[in-house]
Amino acid sequence: MIDLVRFLILIETISSFNKKAIDEGNTPLDIYKLCSCLREVFCLSYSIRKENGIYIAINQNLLIIKLSGKYLRYLGPDERSQAILLLKALEIQEAIPYNKWINSTPGIFIKKTINLDQFLTSIQEIGEKFFLIEDINSNLRKNTNYTFTHQDVIILDESREKNLALHNLGELERIHLPKTFSLENKILYINYQLDQQE
Repeated sequence: MIDLVRFLILIETISSFNKKAIDEGNTPLDIYKLCSCLREVFCLSYSIRKENGIYIAINQNLLIIKLSGKYLRYLGPDERSQAILLLKALEIQEAIPYNKWINSTPGIFIKKTINLDQFLTSIQEIGEKFFLIEDINSNLRKNTNYTFTHQDVIILDESREKNLALHNLGELERIHLPKTFSLENKILYINYQLDQQE
């Protein structure tokens, strides 16, 4: 089985957190948002979307986390299980070699790069065609004229600064969605489009 479509979330930085914070309900807001995205990418009522994958590229750390639905285990629909799996991946970053995908738990891999060039190259290697989700004014019509293949990557840019990765990817296809859509709702909308496409 190949990934039907992959999501790529570009973020500038990621909060430091630990299991105690998760258990006490003090999960940082950015981690909570990422968990909401994981839930929308993978979780169905009683199963996992095995055809989906997601990458989280962290600009400040030059780090990429990959989750592959076909190998994913232990991911529940709850924030706690999602945050703990992310934590396990982040905890091994200091001990892993550069520029290699290392498995942290089943279906979750992490790669750290030694410099910005390697980081940008690793992002380029994720797919062949990139779609960028862009906000539009809510009174404009949504763009629904697209068909996805397993080589496509859908980018959600959450970085606060001008993102070099976007410029490095060249010409991008644009998907326009209302500005009122939250990050996880954009993923929900794309998954809906994928379901209609099948």
